[in-house]
Amino acid sequence: MFTPNFSRLFLVPRTFPRLEGLAESETKVTVASALETYSLCYRLEELAVGPERLPFVVGPTRKEDHLSNDDFEKVFGMSRESFRDLKPWRQLEAKKRVSLF
Repeated sequence: MFTPNFSRLFLVPRTFPRLEGLAESETKVTVASALETYSLCYRLEELAVGPERLPFVVGPTRKEDHLSNDDFEKVFGMSRESFRDLKPWRQLEAKKRVSLF
């Protein structure tokens, strides 16, 4: 039995903004283009917002991954490698200090 509200139970798939308006034959996504899309860097001001205002490709728990290397070192005062070596609770505290949590 099909009900009119049945389709509302499922999330609506999101589209890639860069692919909108292209012909169907032009929308093939290569690994390189997907990596380029998902490895975008943003400024701290763009990432220090709530999850509903984040860019599509940014996960709310991994905002620090989308800072450039220079910005990362300025914001956290350490390299990415040093940050990854920290215990998880210290990483969380560091992200809270800079409004990335």
